[in-house]
Amino acid sequence: MSDGLLASRYDEWQALLAHLAGKVELGLKALWKELEAVFAEIVAEREDIRALRDAIGGRPQAATYQGRIEIGEMVGRALEEKKGREGGAMLEMLAPLAAEVRSGKLLGENMILNAAFLVERRRESEFDGTVSRLAEDFGGRLAFKYVGPAPPFNFVSV
Repeated sequence: MSDGLLASRYDEWQALLAHLAGKVELGLKALWKELEAVFAEIVAEREDIRALRDAIGGRPQAATYQGRIEIGEMVGRALEEKKGREGGAMLEMLAPLAAEVRSGKLLGENMILNAAFLVERRRESEFDGTVSRLAEDFGGRLAFKYVGPAPPFNFVSV
């Protein structure tokens, strides 16, 4: 029975192997080191958040409950937008160096990028250099977890 399954999908397997030939998987996760610093950046960037914070500052806690909820929601949305911008900018730099990219789920508030890249072996050092530049440029704010080369597990679905 298994011989029939393999034989019936022979062309599909051949195409997949041809697509993966000469390529490796490289994985990159980027995480903000200090979330409090990111919150401070958001407050500095957003006049609406600062204005509401200042309006409720110094008032009794019971009287500012709804305002504090609103600030929390605003900061939460701004945090997600900032993740998208910063992670997206890194992805834009790295994606042209890869044959294929798979974005993974962002785990936790600190993670802004979780991606696997299918990279031709001949471009691996170029990709490594770009990741190194990102680490130099953002090393003060971000921690990077870079793994590979690895077999292209994220690029095979059977």
